[in-house]
Amino acid sequence: ALSMLQVNDTSADTQIDYGMSPAAEEAAAIQTQGFFEGLIELAGGSLVESGFQESSWRGDPRTVLRLEWTLGE
Repeated sequence: ALSMLQVNDTSADTQIDYGMSPAAEEAAAIQTQGFFEGLIELAGGSLVESGFQESSWRGDPRTVLRLEWTLGE
């Protein structure tokens, strides 16, 4: 499941929890990262940067993907 923790004009934090094994969870989270990066670009965002602030497959209690972008460039 995906949960939007925060979203505004130039950033978003998304919690990712598919309930899979650590290796599968990592692969699915990276696919989700790419999906959101492409979606932001299609919506007019540019200079998209993203990264995992927390990663359950590395032992963190949850996975949080941070996305940041610029508008109008």
